[in-house]
Amino acid sequence: MDYFTLLARAHEKGKLSHAYLLSGNDETKKEQLLTKFIALALGRQKPKIQANVIEINPEKEEITIGQIRRLKKQLSLSAWDAPCKIGIIRNAESMNQEAQSAFLKLLEEPKGNVFLFLTVLHPALLLNTIRSRAQELRMYQFDKMHDKNTNLLAKLQRLSIGERFAFAERESQDQKALYRTLLNLQEEMRVQLLQELRKGTMSSLHALRNIHEVLVALRQTNVSGRLAMERVILEL
Repeated sequence: MDYFTLLARAHEKGKLSHAYLLSGNDETKKEQLLTKFIALALGRQKPKIQANVIEINPEKEEITIGQIRRLKKQLSLSAWDAPCKIGIIRNAESMNQEAQSAFLKLLEEPKGNVFLFLTVLHPALLLNTIRSRAQELRMYQFDKMHDKNTNLLAKLQRLSIGERFAFAERESQDQKALYRTLLNLQEEMRVQLLQELRKGTMSSLHALRNIHEVLVALRQTNVSGRLAMERVILEL
């Protein structure tokens, strides 16, 4: 069953979730799903859509608590000539910590006529409490990467040992940026492994496991970001 059919059936039965997390690198599928759901819930009239769909995008590469507060205020108003209101947060992993905490409070106080959609490339950058309160719909396109950092893996593999150490030191200056880089590498490594499996090999499996272990360590321990990154790039 495709995701739109899933949403349409839930809508028909009055059993839609309060929040949905559209994760993955297939931006086309995300936009198609949002467009079809909006048409289902609100119709296709522009005035009605403009009044009842509130979108948030990053400002200067992040989403702030002020934006989330404005979203909450707008969603608290009655829907205009429609049964519901829809909030869309694009690139939701760009929410800073204050914004994520404020959004979590919004999720904890759901309203029956409001539905929230978060688009995100790397859901692991969101608070676990946000992820647990949203139904995740995964949309990945492994044969064609859409992320800006495509080919990061190939670039790192061409670097000398000294250049790799320098890269690790730069990336470790910002913990969130480091985590995003590792997630990008993990995604590219999965694509490489998929290509290898089609040829009957799986030489990238060890490196992929290594990235996963490092990501877990970064989330659950006080491991040095620089040392974690060095471990990853030295084994690529």
